[in-house]
Amino acid sequence: MTTRFVKASGGCSAAPAADAAAALASIGQMRLRLIGDPAGREPVLAQLQISHPNHTGLAMDPMTRQYTPAHYLRQLEVRHAGRLVFSADLDFSISENPWFRFPFLPQGDGRLEVEAVDTQGRRWAGVPTPHAE
Repeated sequence: MTTRFVKASGGCSAAPAADAAAALASIGQMRLRLIGDPAGREPVLAQLQISHPNHTGLAMDPMTRQYTPAHYLRQLEVRHAGRLVFSADLDFSISENPWFRFPFLPQGDGRLEVEAVDTQGRRWAGVPTPHAE
C-alpha cells in the first residue's frame, strides 16, 4: 500500500467550473426553451437558464488560499402577459448558470418576462426569446 495526498473538493466548496472573467462577461444573460405550443390551450413546459457564477462563499481559491466571496442569484420572478407565473427567493444552493423548469398555461399573446436580482443588488430584466420545440 502507498499513501498519497489527494486534493479534492465537491458540492458547495468546489471551485467554479468557468473562467471568472468569462462568467462575469455573460452574467445575467437568459435563454428560454418552450416545450409545447404557446398558442394552444394546453400547459407549456418552459426551461429558463440564467448565466450567473453563483459563488457560495464556501469555495477556496487553491492559489490564493482565500475564499471566493458569496455572489449568487437571490430573487427570481417570471410573468406571462403581466400575470405572475412564479417567484422564488433563492440562496447559494443553486448551481452555476442554473436552469429553472416550470409549466405554465399561456393566456393570449403575452410574453414571458423575467426579472432576477443577485446578492450584489444587480438586477436583470428581460423578455428572453423563446425557442419552441
